[in-house]
Amino acid sequence: MNLSIKNLPFWVPTFIAKRSDEALYRPLICLVAALIPGVLAGTTFPGHLWTAFLLAFTNIILIGICVKRGKPAVILPLVLFFILGYLSIQPWVWPRFSDNHLTRYTDGKVYRLTGIIDEIPRVSDRRTRFILRAQALDVNGSLRPATGRIRISVTGNPGLLQKGDEIVLDTKIRPVHNFNNPGGFDYQRYMSFKKIWVTGYARAGKIEIPKPDPPHRNATLLQRLRRSISDKIDGLPFAETDTSTPVKRVMKALLIGDRNALTPQIREIFNRSGTSHLLAISGLHVGIVAGAAFFIFRWALSFFKPLLWLGRTRTAAAILSFFPVMGYGLMAGMSPSTQRAVIMVTVFLMTYLSGRDQDMINTLAVAALVIVAIHPPTLFSISFQLSFTAVFAIVLGISKLVPAREKNRRWWQSMAARTGMLFMVSVCATIGTLPIVMYYFNQVSLVGVVVNVIAVPLVGFIVVPVGLVSVLIAMLYPPAAAIGFLVCAHVLALAIHIISFFAALPFAAVKTVTPGILEMVCYYIILWGAVTLVSGAKRNLQDGFVRKWLPAAVLAAVVMLGADVLYWVNERYLAKDLRVTILDVGQGSAALLELPKGYNILVDGGGFSDNTTFDVGARIVAPYLWKRKIRTIHSIVLSHPNSDHLNGLTYIVEHFNVKNAWTNNETSRSKGYRIFAETLKRKAVFCPRYEDLPRTRSINGVELVFLYPEKGFLERRSVEPWRNANNNSLVLQASYGDHDFLFPGDIMADGEAALLKLNPGVLESSVLIAPHHGSQSSSTAEFVQRVDPGIVVISAGWKNRFRFPHEKVLGRYARQGSRIYRTDLDGAVRLDSDGETLRVRPTIERGPGAG
Repeated sequence: MNLSIKNLPFWVPTFIAKRSDEALYRPLICLVAALIPGVLAGTTFPGHLWTAFLLAFTNIILIGICVKRGKPAVILPLVLFFILGYLSIQPWVWPRFSDNHLTRYTDGKVYRLTGIIDEIPRVSDRRTRFILRAQALDVNGSLRPATGRIRISVTGNPGLLQKGDEIVLDTKIRPVHNFNNPGGFDYQRYMSFKKIWVTGYARAGKIEIPKPDPPHRNATLLQRLRRSISDKIDGLPFAETDTSTPVKRVMKALLIGDRNALTPQIREIFNRSGTSHLLAISGLHVGIVAGAAFFIFRWALSFFKPLLWLGRTRTAAAILSFFPVMGYGLMAGMSPSTQRAVIMVTVFLMTYLSGRDQDMINTLAVAALVIVAIHPPTLFSISFQLSFTAVFAIVLGISKLVPAREKNRRWWQSMAARTGMLFMVSVCATIGTLPIVMYYFNQVSLVGVVVNVIAVPLVGFIVVPVGLVSVLIAMLYPPAAAIGFLVCAHVLALAIHIISFFAALPFAAVKTVTPGILEMVCYYIILWGAVTLVSGAKRNLQDGFVRKWLPAAVLAAVVMLGADVLYWVNERYLAKDLRVTILDVGQGSAALLELPKGYNILVDGGGFSDNTTFDVGARIVAPYLWKRKIRTIHSIVLSHPNSDHLNGLTYIVEHFNVKNAWTNNETSRSKGYRIFAETLKRKAVFCPRYEDLPRTRSINGVELVFLYPEKGFLERRSVEPWRNANNNSLVLQASYGDHDFLFPGDIMADGEAALLKLNPGVLESSVLIAPHHGSQSSSTAEFVQRVDPGIVVISAGWKNRFRFPHEKVLGRYARQGSRIYRTDLDGAVRLDSDGETLRVRPTIERGPGAG
């Protein structure tokens, strides 16, 4: 096939071809650019297998015809790779399950399951999580073969479990379920990419090991070595203080890939300082190992004259360097990020075998092609996106912005140049990955560039190499290895001290809103134009493609970005409608009120009983707010201090600009309430006494009325036993034009009766958030008749253990003529009102007649 520049379609950039010849210089970039959209299309529009196979077959025939006739075929290979990308992702997004797959047993019954632990268990404070590969299932006393992988969460301490153990446990098998909020995290897709479609829970005391052997019973040589290294790190002569404990934990993460012991506090320190990439064994660590190994092998082989005569010292060094790289990957547990790093570095080392100069862009394309071809879901991995974007930004940035190296420099000039280069690498990586970091983490470190210049040499060039050498020595002469581990610990302690110092600065990091895909694309186009201009406008404008298409692309990006900004300014600050969103937070309640002109009220925040297990505020409420470009919550309303309404608010108060907190002042002895109250005080949020809280206020045309409880209700609890936390819920009614929205918290029958007596004529509402999640203890007939809601939204968890909402309650609202929406079935429900009309937009459209 004769592929030449003149045969290239107009949309193929000329920088992928040689300036002087006709052969494509970087052809794999085009193939990767075709494969990746194919994978995205396969994820978005799954299932069209026969059509895709037919198109692929036709494409191959056409390519064969072009080859036979000697005609160029540029478009056809790209189309073929697009189709191959589409087909490659189908096993994950359009699976075919066998009859004995675990997905056939999600009927709510408890099954006795036998399986093999398929990965290293992850241990937190109260739970142990692992993936179990099913072998057999006890169905009505009959043992049947079973297939599939299931994610098991174990409460309590199950003892030492490790990969390869055969265990037996009792569990209900549940399909993976999402929290369905607009733009929310797709947990189902995330788990399907691991080929996991079901989950289960078990108690530690109910787990059996059929063949109990001594500890490390099934451990391989590598697992025993990892355990030995872990024990040696734990045995370092450091006092167990807040300073040294992170050293041991971070050492395990760096040397053997054990991140289980990293606490949220440690992760937050590294996140705020912009050095979180140091905690995951990725391209940086593997690249350092490869570089050090290559340097050592090349130096050693330079004494071997036959290789010098053949000029093959670099080739031989590259081949030998593969073994330390693979060894480090295996030692680190070969996590997905480590696998990608090993493949990337291996591809780079293979370029030495050709005897040609390395082209990093082409090497990146090869690595991306190999990785995506082997495991297509990798494309959606955060670490994959960050790694390749960072390396690409560094390569282009350094090549465009850093001047060529001068000869005959003095030592101090060389040292300054190396420091400057390290600084530029940090700058390029930070700027290049900025939108992706904002998209996934909603936090940008303002000190990361400086901290990385200090921390990367300490960790990457001292801790990791010395630690790995110590691991090697540990296999030969353990006493000598202790010295190396101690050196690592002291250097790492210094690095952590520096990182912690910068992370503690009040301006170290800022929380950001979530950029949209359009905004990210515009950012990269504008960045491309800026780099091209700075790196030499006159020289770059001589490039035909740059001269013709770059100005137009940058102008289009600026216009689209400007239009996007205007859209969000109107959406956030100029809109004149009231938007109420009842979020899907599982078994709990949280509602966002966006008032005209940008005033935001959050009524409750959802929450589980223990935020260390799952923080609803961090994982559900905050991401939704950031996607709505909201950083300020003018008022939060806590109906009552139960965990399913309270615990999600703590994260919001901690990380958002919260102005006011309106509560009924009822306290709780729970840990969640104590932390919430302390956070309010530390953040200086205005919290008026309930007796001083105005019962009626008007904000931007919306009238807010606190209907219940009456003043002095706390003093009546001793003589009125029914006044529990639920019945004391703060009841809020928001009115805008012709429509009223009633938020009654978790009031029960007695509370409803008191509310009706206290407000004899003002309860009728267009929209009711069903009290107490649709419990039979609430929504009495009289209450339903008095409120007479046209729309009822029930916030309840999917297949929750309380079986909310109750059938009698649903029937009561149906007989009243109310339209019923449920967060467990409809996802988040958004209601928009301009004061006259009311529009309802559930996240999941169930269609007419849906139950």
